[in-house]
Amino acid sequence: MDGQRAGRRVLIADADPNVRQALWLLCEQGLGMNPVGEASQAGQLRHLQAEVRPDLVLLEWGLPGAEPLELITEMQVGKRTQVIVFGSTAQFAHAALGAGATAYINKCDSPETLLNVLRAYLGTDR
Repeated sequence: MDGQRAGRRVLIADADPNVRQALWLLCEQGLGMNPVGEASQAGQLRHLQAEVRPDLVLLEWGLPGAEPLELITEMQVGKRTQVIVFGSTAQFAHAALGAGATAYINKCDSPETLLNVLRAYLGTDR
């Protein structure tokens, strides 16, 4: 396993526990990344982000407890953390990217789309 990928610390934030579990498994087993926590609401996300200092936050657009654009901005403090946003509609993509998100993925997109975005983040095509 590539050390660069294994060192990438990922924090997963989504209200749905099934989505969090699927993303955790994908990151850990499918891509060799290091999931370091999961949050179901904004307060929990803020606490974990400060505690574990992830390289990447996978963030649900509309995570309960805060405005999405505010969370995207907060997660990037110091520009160390990148944010990939998941949403149920493409209409929020422009706003998320404008706020500094690395990428926006529609939850209805194929799993391959998600893999391609994460592979691009990792700088690998496999």
